[in-house]
This record gives sequence, C-alpha cells and structure tokens, in this order.
Amino acid sequence: MGSAPSQPNALGTYTVPADWPLIPAGIRPGHSFRLLFMTRAQYFPASSDIADYNRIVQDAAAEGRLAIRPYASLFKMVGSTATVDARDNTETNPDPNEDGPGVRIYWLGGAKLADNYADFYDGAWDSYVVRNERSEPGTSFAVWTGSNTDGTAYSGAELKASPNVRVGFALSGQGVDPLSQESWDPAITATPGSHGRYYGLSPVFTVGHQSAATPADIGAVPHDWELIPGGLGAGDRFRLLFLTSTTRDATESSLFTYDQFVQAAAAAGHEAIQPYARLFKVVGSSATSDARDHTGIRSGSGAPIYWLNGPRVAAGNSDFWSSSWDNWAQADRRYESGLTADDRQPWTGSTSSGIVDHGLGEPTPRTGGLPGGVGPMDGGLREPRAELRSFYAVSAIFEVRE
Repeated sequence: MGSAPSQPNALGTYTVPADWPLIPAGIRPGHSFRLLFMTRAQYFPASSDIADYNRIVQDAAAEGRLAIRPYASLFKMVGSTATVDARDNTETNPDPNEDGPGVRIYWLGGAKLADNYADFYDGAWDSYVVRNERSEPGTSFAVWTGSNTDGTAYSGAELKASPNVRVGFALSGQGVDPLSQESWDPAITATPGSHGRYYGLSPVFTVGHQSAATPADIGAVPHDWELIPGGLGAGDRFRLLFLTSTTRDATESSLFTYDQFVQAAAAAGHEAIQPYARLFKVVGSSATSDARDHTGIRSGSGAPIYWLNGPRVAAGNSDFWSSSWDNWAQADRRYESGLTADDRQPWTGSTSSGIVDHGLGEPTPRTGGLPGGVGPMDGGLREPRAELRSFYAVSAIFEVRE
C-alpha cells in the first residue's frame, strides 16, 4: 500500500501540486476538495470493526490511479459500525462544533457530487456518474454503508456480518438514497455477483501554487538510459510517444480498456521501455473523458514529446494539440519497439485539440490522419468501430536523474 507523501499542512489538509492530474475542473491553487470512489470489487460485510473496512478501501486505492496511490493509506470507508459513525470515520460531520461545513466532494477523476458535507448527507448527490479507484465509470450498484442518510449509524443495520446491513444506491432518481436506501442480509447476498461495494473517501486535498518537483505520475530514468532524446541531460523532462504495432477495435467506451492495450504493447516493446509500461496511456477520447484530460497533456508549456527512439513530436502541451506535429512523416513515426512505423490511421476519437468528437465506443469513431494529410489526431475520417486499427500511446513525464 502507498504511504502518504507528506504530513498535513498547517490547515490539516494535504497539499497536492498545481499540475496534479486528479485536480477537478475549475479547482484552482488554494482551493480544497475531496475525492470519492466506489470500489471495483464486490464484498459482503464480515466485521463490526471499522478499521477492517478502511483497510479494504485503502488497498483498493493502492491499486488505483497512479496519482492517488501515495495517498492510499489516508482513504476511509463511508460506513458506520455500532461504535463509529460514517461522518466521524471520514471527518465529514457538518456540525460547526465538529468538522464544519467542509469542502466540495468529487468522484475520483469525475464530476462534483456535493458542494459541502451537509450536501453530501442530504440524500441526493449532484452526480451519479460513478467512478471507481481507477477513475473508470461504473454503473449503479448497491453499496454497503450501515448508515442513515445523515451519515450516522443505522440502528440495528450497522456494518456487521448479519442479519441486516443498510445499503445505498448511487442511482439518479427520486427517492433513491446513495447512503441509506434499504437493509440487506449479508448472509443472503453472500453469493458471487450479489455482493455490494464500498465507498472510499479521500482526505482533504488543497491545491498548491507550485508544480510538482516529482509528480506521482513521473518516471525517473538514469542519465545513461538509451531512450533519452538527443540533447537532454540530468534534470530534463520529456514524454515518449509510439504507435502500436498491434491493432484492435474501438468498441469500448472506457479509455482504461485502451490503456491496458497500449501498456501491453509497451511491455512487449523496446527493452528499455518495458519496466515503464504502466506509465503509458492511450491518446484517445470517449464520451467520458477527453484525450487531453486523460493523458494530463493540457494547455501550457509542459514537457517536450518525442517519438520513442525518434525525433521530437511537439515542444510541449499546446504544440501537441495542434493540427500538425513537428515530425510525423512516415519515416519519423515509431512503434513500441522503436522501429519505424508504417502508414496507419489510428483510432483517436478526438479533434486535433484533444477534445472528444465521435469518440471511442461510438458507432463511427474518428481516426487520426496519415503523414502529409489533415492532421495526426484528426484525419477527417470516421470509420466503423469494429475495424481493427492501431492507437497512439504517450508516456507520463520522464525525468533524467543525475
């Protein structure tokens, strides 16, 4: 499990860098927020000790987004036992004499679900577009809470092995409570496929005014690493881009499915890149996320981007989201092996600016262009999603060590 990268600041919150990839849209330096996820895995209550449940969501966070893993040990379950209320376990009690009004709460990598703690416990959230610990969108599911709507323990239906435990549903609709909808018997729902899930809530994060010296999604490489682009040295940062030599369809809307695909390509690619395979993400958009947000390559300067074992693609973030790249002739493009790629129009689901347009998973996703054509991200074509095509994959930021 990841450990907290720092102690709380003077306000008792945890400072994250201004370029942390999980900062919600609209949140600026000095602003504070919390992140919530619903576990991917299903469980049924088997303990009356809240520490057991906290460990479960912490373990989930430790397997989640790279950026959240260092904070995994700070997540708490939104759940109540006979001795501990959810609002106390998570320090979200809106009482002025307790935790006070609180801060906004967002799905991890998603939309805002509450403006403050009172809003969190009012029986209706602003968003039910569920995200799990990997920021993958999910569907509505029963969630074990053992709680009343206000985050206090539901008498007789607290978290325990049996006979009844309170569940909530993250489901948009009148009268559907995300924390306290009905009571289930864990003994009856203990068969696979009928378990509930858990909510995990982060500590309070505050956005700092400085970018990260070593962000959570950075990969440090030795000064003699053979894939360091020419002219770069100790302390320099860069990203690497490749085109997958393998192909697949574009029928899935979850970008994390494509992340797994490009990471598998990296893991079988150039020997020097294999240990860093998990730092690569697909350069693509779907209905749930734009490519610029998914990759963390937003506006501003950013690090230069190079073809893997090849020439520079872009001088920085803004340059990457242009209608042309510095070097994208057929002789410049590279596969994950570092060898020259042939002419391919990969799936992107994106405009040239990295915004979704006929995204992945839609009937006819957008494709990238051929060298010399319209543009590398937007080739002006949309094709049936069942076709087999390559994908662009871009790394996290690499930093050359001394």
